[in-house]
Amino acid sequence: MIYRLSKALGKKIKESPDRCYAAPANPYLDWFAHLFVALRVQYILLANTSALYSIVMPAKGIVDFSTFILAANRQIVEFMTADELGLIHARIIAPNSAVSVFSKALNRSVIGSMNDLVFHAKCHLIEDNLSPFETTQRLNETPWASKAFVNARAGFQALTV
Repeated sequence: MIYRLSKALGKKIKESPDRCYAAPANPYLDWFAHLFVALRVQYILLANTSALYSIVMPAKGIVDFSTFILAANRQIVEFMTADELGLIHARIIAPNSAVSVFSKALNRSVIGSMNDLVFHAKCHLIEDNLSPFETTQRLNETPWASKAFVNARAGFQALTV
């Protein structure tokens, strides 16, 4: 798995990736991770780099490489299972999640998309008073005009290995 860290998240977990890995052949294994704050609570937004399929998780207790990897992998499997995508996780992601590396962002468009996702996540968490789980559901149902798919969930399901 490749986790492309934002500078804010890298600082929190004391990791500063010095290289940018190329996109893997398997798009399910490429995720961007960004730290943000809503109502003085830290959250991490994980988003699949290709489809922008997103997961919002609390950042409490995540202080280093190992706690981040454990929490991120746990949140990915839990949400994908609840979102009826557990088969994709079991067959494609789980066998490849034992080895994880940190990388810089692949390109600026991913960073721009992450900023949009963070804006929407903050709105759902603050104004709509939604939980991280409900916020994640809303983000993945949001239509993307700039993408070839209806929403992030549909795009994630349509990825091919």
